[in-house]
Amino acid sequence: MKNKWKQAPWYGYVIVGLMCLGIFLPNFAQYQVTSLADRLRTEMGLSQSQYGSIATAPLLAGIILSFLSGLLMDRFGHKVLLAAVFLTVGGVVLRAFTSGYWFMYISMLLMGFSASFVNSTTPKVAGAWFPASKVTAMMGLVLAFSNLGMALGSGTAPQFPTTQAAFRFAAGLAVVVLILWLLLNAEKKGGTESSAAEEEAEERASFRESVTTVLRNKGLWFVALCNIGMMLGMLSNTIFMPQALMSRGLTEGEAGWYAVALTMGNMITSIVSPAIVRRIGTTGNRVRWIMRICGLLGGILEATAWLLPKGPALAAGLFATGFIAVVFLPFLQSMPAYLEGIGRKYAATATGTAMTLQLLCCVIIPSYIVAPIAGDNYLLLFGLMAAMCILPILFSALVPFERLMNIPKTAARGKRD
Repeated sequence: MKNKWKQAPWYGYVIVGLMCLGIFLPNFAQYQVTSLADRLRTEMGLSQSQYGSIATAPLLAGIILSFLSGLLMDRFGHKVLLAAVFLTVGGVVLRAFTSGYWFMYISMLLMGFSASFVNSTTPKVAGAWFPASKVTAMMGLVLAFSNLGMALGSGTAPQFPTTQAAFRFAAGLAVVVLILWLLLNAEKKGGTESSAAEEEAEERASFRESVTTVLRNKGLWFVALCNIGMMLGMLSNTIFMPQALMSRGLTEGEAGWYAVALTMGNMITSIVSPAIVRRIGTTGNRVRWIMRICGLLGGILEATAWLLPKGPALAAGLFATGFIAVVFLPFLQSMPAYLEGIGRKYAATATGTAMTLQLLCCVIIPSYIVAPIAGDNYLLLFGLMAAMCILPILFSALVPFERLMNIPKTAARGKRD
């Protein structure tokens, strides 16, 4: 009878809440660093390359861990999530009491653990508590907290009198998050749509079995390509937008506030887009056309919104960019767990593989291919990256929205059913 309430259907919302905290914390802590860049370089005597390595250390951890986290989750279950949160909390606390470059780098690297594990495992964890029709909404909520962490981390850090004060606030927040995870974390066997026999028969997947099954799944590669095409343009806007706006004559403070509009668009669409798309997209083909239209409009906005006149038009344009360009991100990041041949047994490995491919492309293509070509020509940079929206437009026909959303492929089929 002990902890029986942790298996109640409503407890799934508590678990998703923990996932939200698990991704909010590392993003909050990471984006404190980006907004305190000048302070850090001055106080620690960092070179530009040293600062860059510190700021991107959590992303490097994501590349390494996304695939591994899925394998570990499918093999060992929820305990790996708690371990990842513990390591991230350790990194946030370590950063608050150190001033050396290598300690700072290690602490930032540790921060990438919980974000990587939460990103890769949310569809599987949510799928144990909720039916497929709600998993996308839960993924959207987690993504919204990721963006909220970015916005609050970058917005509040400069308000602290010292860098250490900002970092110690994050450390206190991290301890609270860890306590909540220790008290409230629970794992549910099987899924909401599983029979008792299926739950009893469920086995942990071996590493070799997980890898071979996932990498041979063609659907996973199509989903990954769509995800990559959707993220590349938005990522370039997120990283380079303040610099692009300053090249137009805006001050650093003005550019920072306008960039928040982009992040807020991302956050709000993560919450509302699952409900909107499900309401409009009553068939799989209709959903694909919505995705193509959003991809095209998002690409146009990513390339041109930053050129709008300063004031409400610019803020609205950047908000619309963040909202439209990633409407389908909650769907695509939930999709690997619902591909044919994957199921709950390999769900985390499939999601982690897709995330690894996405992160690799999002680090290599903007920073090492497009940026050197474009230089300070931000119109060319944003244009080249926005052109990647052709990927979700082309490959949307191969993404099985019907399985994830439990909808017919065509209206005619819907009538027969």
